[in-house]
Amino acid sequence: MRPLFALSYFLLLAFHLYAGEWAGDHSTYADAWQYAAWGSKPLLLISLIVYFLSSGRNMAPFSFDFWILLALLFSLGGDVALIFQRISSAYFILGLGSFLLAHLAYSAAFAKNVLTRPLRDTRSRHQLAHIWGPVVILGIAIAFYLKLYPHLLSMSIPVACYTAAIATMVILALKRSGRVTPASFLPIAIGAFCFFASDAVLAWNKFVSPVALSHFWIMLSYGAAQFFIVWGALQYKIDPIR
Repeated sequence: MRPLFALSYFLLLAFHLYAGEWAGDHSTYADAWQYAAWGSKPLLLISLIVYFLSSGRNMAPFSFDFWILLALLFSLGGDVALIFQRISSAYFILGLGSFLLAHLAYSAAFAKNVLTRPLRDTRSRHQLAHIWGPVVILGIAIAFYLKLYPHLLSMSIPVACYTAAIATMVILALKRSGRVTPASFLPIAIGAFCFFASDAVLAWNKFVSPVALSHFWIMLSYGAAQFFIVWGALQYKIDPIR
């Protein structure tokens, strides 16, 4: 990941976070800040997509790179849909569906690594990621869903499907351990955990009770998640044992 792009991306993310906080301030310029927040949100994914495409990736159908790009495009669709959720709850459902597809696409990319790359390093830390990692993630996902369940009503099944999808994505990200270089594994694992955290705060804020500075925490972890996943995906390109 080029330092100039990384700096530009996080400056854009900082602007979005700043605009989002001022948008909820009910001041004279709140509406202007709200439009700035709406406009800057999709720019984060657009910048990652353009950067990913400009990096000489192999976009052959159903390749690792193909699934990463598809996940970014579905994420962009989810971002745009959620901008309009105040107009109608249908946009929230549309956004949820789009992010569900993004998680499935990320899962397909990571599963491709797991299924096609032998486990070349069997040291204990990799066994920890392969055995205990999934157990911990599943336990957290199930416990969190049970906390949400009394508040979900008609959304119980969609949220259950979404929770299963993101838990699967995180588990598959962990199972890349020992199959790819640390330079690719670590950023993607960090990104997957950040995505999990972002969605957890979003769900709690929407269905259970308001979270202080919810927009800040949701978008900070989400913006970091997408950045780290793309970073790790780009490192996979130069993996010497690919």
